[in-house]
Amino acid sequence: MARTLKADPEIEIIRDRLARRDLNMFQRCELALKLAPLIAAAGKKNETAALAQAAADAVVSSVRIERVRVIMDRADEETKDRLRRGETSINAVYTDIQREGRREVQGDRERGEGLTR
Repeated sequence: MARTLKADPEIEIIRDRLARRDLNMFQRCELALKLAPLIAAAGKKNETAALAQAAADAVVSSVRIERVRVIMDRADEETKDRLRRGETSINAVYTDIQREGRREVQGDRERGEGLTR
């Protein structure tokens, strides 16, 4: 009988947590973002393939994972806590971040910053 190698215990813990039904979409995406680098290291996969596998494990789309990644990078902790509690949606927060980014770019243009010739 062939002996199978056990997966990394941390990966299995996160996958077990994802199998539960008590997580909202943001929490699932947060776990998937934690899972992706572990999958990449364990399976020698590139980052994109590992992220796709983590999204599949979390039963969410890769697009949603990317939106949550942007939120994790740019949103304040209060906003992230509201998302974890299910008080606001990923799409609403992501849209607000995108609008804010456009306002910053527009402000830079009005001030003449960021222009290259």
